[in-house]
Amino acid sequence: MTVGKIYYSSWGYEQTNIDFYKVIEVSKTGKTITLQRIGSQIIDVNGYDSYDVIPNETKVIDAPLRNRRLITGKYGTYVNVSKRNDYQILAFEWDGKPKTKTSYY
Repeated sequence: MTVGKIYYSSWGYEQTNIDFYKVIEVSKTGKTITLQRIGSQIIDVNGYDSYDVIPNETKVIDAPLRNRRLITGKYGTYVNVSKRNDYQILAFEWDGKPKTKTSYY
């Protein structure tokens, strides 16, 4: 795990939201990380309210998410970025390809 690696989450109901996170700190053991939510940038319009987005590292959103445990599983390495204890929003390693975001409202 390295500082600067990007993670993304995809979530929503009747729309698809894409959030990007940048690793800003790695613990000495390498088992936990601190993430900073960052903005996104539209690079293509696919149709009515459908966009391809990539991370925008110059736009910082919210306070950092500290001490997030890395999980390795069937779908690669991921981390829970939810601020709630009773709910999970998983963020996965970004593969460098644009992600599709939709919005109908």
